[in-house]
Amino acid sequence: FQAEDGIRDVERSRGLGDVYKRQDPELRLEFQAENLQIDQSCLQLIPAGSLIRRNYQPEGPVHVKGFIASKGGQPTKWQCDVTLLDVTGRAGIIPARMRQADGNIVVSDEKVMLRDLTALVSPPGCASPDGESMPISIEVEARHNWDGARHYSIAAHDIPLCKTTINWIPGAGPALWDRLKPQGEADLRLTIQQQDPKAKTLYKTRVTLRDATLRPREIPLPLEQVNGTILVDRHNVIFNDVNANIAVANDTGKALPAGLAVQGRYDLDGDRSDLQVRVSNLRTTEELVEAIPGCGEQLWRQAKPQVALDGRLSLRAQGADGDLSVEGTFDLH
Repeated sequence: FQAEDGIRDVERSRGLGDVYKRQDPELRLEFQAENLQIDQSCLQLIPAGSLIRRNYQPEGPVHVKGFIASKGGQPTKWQCDVTLLDVTGRAGIIPARMRQADGNIVVSDEKVMLRDLTALVSPPGCASPDGESMPISIEVEARHNWDGARHYSIAAHDIPLCKTTINWIPGAGPALWDRLKPQGEADLRLTIQQQDPKAKTLYKTRVTLRDATLRPREIPLPLEQVNGTILVDRHNVIFNDVNANIAVANDTGKALPAGLAVQGRYDLDGDRSDLQVRVSNLRTTEELVEAIPGCGEQLWRQAKPQVALDGRLSLRAQGADGDLSVEGTFDLH
């Protein structure tokens, strides 16, 4: 008896075996370990352990499970899932130790991923508005492909703004602190993206300000009770409907708040700013008038205007020296 399937091998037919084509051998190995203590020596045994050690330095208890699968003639597939259980380590680009870290690290033949990682960090030298040091809650997502592409995102909530936390902002932190000196509280989302090792790295940060204070170098008075969103990259701060107050003292020293709404680009390099500002109930003082570029000192010396203003301002800086030009229309009252 012989069954035929109409498909012949080069080799001599083996009868009924021709019905079932020969399969490539497949090997699959699964592994699992619970409450394993992960440290530097343990990471040396994990593929991509050096990358994990360099960027995150995790130490503490973890659960590990994974597989290795091989099929004849095809590349070996493998994956290792590491579940973090109250681990300490580094939070990637943030130069602060994290603790109570929970989440997952997934290492495979294609990439390394951090998923749903949450942790606490305590930045040194930075306190909350009430003066007390407080832990900051962060959320981390990351992907490192073996072809060199990478994506990294970290969200921090209710963080106190100070020089330390502003310097977390990649590519722009020191310049942002130097030119605006933000203080108060905010939510941050930092994003780093690179398509391949030769591509330019893109840095973007979204800062949601809540009752913050900004001190731009270009004006003599701070912006207070600042609320809204700014977007930061290597060179610019984009104001997106940011509202603030500016307190101008009258002759008796009483602070008279004025409302501001700011939109546009503030150039951290100082030469291409373009801001649109709406003002309401802004009281003129000697300090404020003299700060007007080009004519302020002469205007105060000759007219000493003491009025309240409603209107719009256009502030532009162009050229290597970053000279600021101001144009505006106002209603006086």
